[in-house]
Parts: sequence; structure tokens; C-alpha cells
Amino acid sequence: MQFHAVANIYPLLQGVEFESLCNSIKANGLRSAIITLEGQILDGRNRYRACEAVGVEPVFQEYTGSTELLDLLAFVRDVNEERRHLTSGQRAAVAVSAGALVADLKAAAEKRMKSGKSDPSASLRQGKVAQQLAEMFGTGSRYVEHASHLKENAPRLFEQVLAGKVSLSSAVQQQKRNGSSVTYKNQPAIQVTRGTVPLAGNSHVYTVNKLLWPGEVEALLESLLIGRSLHMCCGKSKLGTVRLDLHEAGVDLQVDAAHTGQPDKSFDTVLCDPPYNGEFQWNHDLLDEMARLASRRIIFQHWFVPANPNGLYKKANNFRLTDIYVWQPKTYFGRAQLISVFDTGA
Repeated sequence: MQFHAVANIYPLLQGVEFESLCNSIKANGLRSAIITLEGQILDGRNRYRACEAVGVEPVFQEYTGSTELLDLLAFVRDVNEERRHLTSGQRAAVAVSAGALVADLKAAAEKRMKSGKSDPSASLRQGKVAQQLAEMFGTGSRYVEHASHLKENAPRLFEQVLAGKVSLSSAVQQQKRNGSSVTYKNQPAIQVTRGTVPLAGNSHVYTVNKLLWPGEVEALLESLLIGRSLHMCCGKSKLGTVRLDLHEAGVDLQVDAAHTGQPDKSFDTVLCDPPYNGEFQWNHDLLDEMARLASRRIIFQHWFVPANPNGLYKKANNFRLTDIYVWQPKTYFGRAQLISVFDTGA
């Protein structure tokens, strides 16, 4: 069943929170009906997903209130505020998501009115929409401005703020650092390419998104993780919901990264940085395993990009290359490292 656009201004539960909801519904059944509007879920997306995950039959109830956009937004706000404890930054991100929905509806308003239908965004036409939405979602207009800037210029950081994984102030500071000027000094391997990296010979060229110093890499990788994540070949890094390394004590999974034994599509993101010490030989099985486990994103750090000339992941063409980042040790002969990001677009 599809989710209503108004419901989607709030982030879906992920990881431990979603697992807890699944366990509750499995043990106690569905306690609150899922609210629908014209065949779409207006409230209860997480309950619906949890019911599907644990095999419980969902119960639906049709929404009977006003369908004016302002009233729908207020309804979704109220039911979410009852269950969630959102920060001001998250509320600002929700307000920005609502603003984007309003903009989309206004763009379609002329077509709707030509067909004899009303404009659902009419109640927000007067005054400053951003200010109205800030007040509606209990945050300040300044917060909304910052969140809006993030959504436009750093969408991944915006999603991190919306999900509550990064504070709005931290995200703003990180975006400022990422947007600063970059020098090629002491980075000879990068200077040669001038920000372009060949994927397969010279048949396809992809422009590098960002050049990094080593100290920035960990923060970048953390910002790229979405949902429940698996960090393969993690070493001593603490990144990832689940950490996997065959030779590292104290990790969650101490198994061969090419044969993990984990269920298909059991992680939203799979991150892998194979070592170069000769004890681990990355191979086609590893690339296959990453595609088997990832449902939304693959992040691969190495000196090559595992993509074909069309920018598709070599082992699963439903993953498309969306970004490349480059970093290099500050030693003169340090080998440049490529962080390639593949997304399903789902």
C-alpha cells in the first residue's frame, strides 16, 4: 500500500526502534488501526511495515477529518508528536519537508483547477509559508532556514538531521566545512586528474564530488550511512549499526566478509573498506555479497570504482553510482583513495 505524501514528511523508524515495534506487534498484536485516506496510508506507516515484517494482519480505518492541506498536516503532526520526542532541528527538517510538499502542490494547482478540482494548498497561500510551517511544527524560522539550506545543498546531511542521527547545528557546521575551498597542494595523484576519475579506461568519466583530507573521511562516511548499516572489514572503526571483521576482536560479526551468512537485503547500507595487508584478498564474492545484503546503498572505499562504463554497480545493475569522493594521505607518494556511493533509487 502506498504512503500518503503528507505522512512522508516524517522519517520512517529504522534500526532498533523499528525492531522494537516489530517485537511489540508480534507479542501484543496491532493496538492502533492504520489510518488511510483514499487508499493511501496517512498514519501508521511504521505499524504497517512492522505488520508485514512479523506476519500480523493489519487493521485499517478511513480518515474522516478535513482534507484541507493545513488540516492534514496538523493531523499528521499531532499523531507523531504523541509518539516521538523530536528535537528542534528535526522539527525544522519536518517543516522543510512539508514546505517542499506545499511547493509541489502549488506547482500542480493550475492543472487541478483547470480540471475543476480545488487547490489543496490554498490554506497556506497567504503570508510566509516558512513562518507558518515553523509555527505549526513548534520550531523557529531560523532553524527552518538552516534546514532548508541543508536540503538544497547537502541532502544527505538533511536526511541525517530528519532521522535524528545528527543535530542541525552539527550538520550546518559540517556542510560549511565540506563547502570550503579545496587545495591540490601535496596531492599529486589528485592534481593529475583535476577531479575526474575514469571508471573503465576512458569510456566514462565521473566528476568527483569532494576532495578530502584523511581527518575528514570518518565524518563523511558516517554522514553517508542510512538506516541499518553493516560495516564490513571495519577494523577498529566504530561506524555502522553492525560491525564485521574476520581478524578484529570485539566486533558484532567475526566472519569472512565474502560469506557472511546474513539474510538477503538485511541492511539499508553496506560499507566496505578492504585492507591491503595481504591477509584479505577482495574478490568477486565480496562484491556480490555487498549487493546481496544491501537494500538501498553500497559504499565502497578502495583505489578503484566497482562500476561498469554506464555507472552501474558491476555485480547488481539496480545500484547506480551517485557520488565519488577522493582522499589521499599527506605523504607525497600516498595512493589516492576513492569512496564510491551506489544507490538503488528506491
